[in-house]
Amino acid sequence: MYRRELVLSVDGYHAAFKHCEDLDLWLRLATRTRIANIPEKLIRYRHYADQVSSRHATEQQIGAAVAKIAYRERLAGRPDPTEAQNSLPPIDELEALFGREGIAREVRSRVAPGLLYSKAGLRDEGFDLVVRHLREGGARDGMWRTVARLVRFGEPARAARLAATLALALV
Repeated sequence: MYRRELVLSVDGYHAAFKHCEDLDLWLRLATRTRIANIPEKLIRYRHYADQVSSRHATEQQIGAAVAKIAYRERLAGRPDPTEAQNSLPPIDELEALFGREGIAREVRSRVAPGLLYSKAGLRDEGFDLVVRHLREGGARDGMWRTVARLVRFGEPARAARLAATLALALV
């Protein structure tokens, strides 16, 4: 629940944050007012294979990572570079948007661990994100299990590619 006027004062949902609009809105509201959770469970959340967070896992997690970085910008008193965006640029263009280096790598490091259990994420561009994260020296926790998971998902070529990337890191 929230006050309508407060949501309107932060311009409601931003189009750039497709599939994670709520998180972006809450983070923008958090810079204007107090936000809290109530202890009572008011809904029952059902997980199923065809839900948005399953079908669009990579896009949703990238958006969530960028929303958190934009929130950090606002807290630091800097302008939010995502505010006028109708869509988020590709990850490698985020550094130009935010005006500093390291943003793309930070996004990949935030997103990669969340994709390790996502069938959709490991089948779409999320797989390349995970591989690039590893090549940049990112955390390898759970990656060998992900090789096995890819085989179970019917993705043996991707499993082999991930295994090769992990093996190169050992050399």
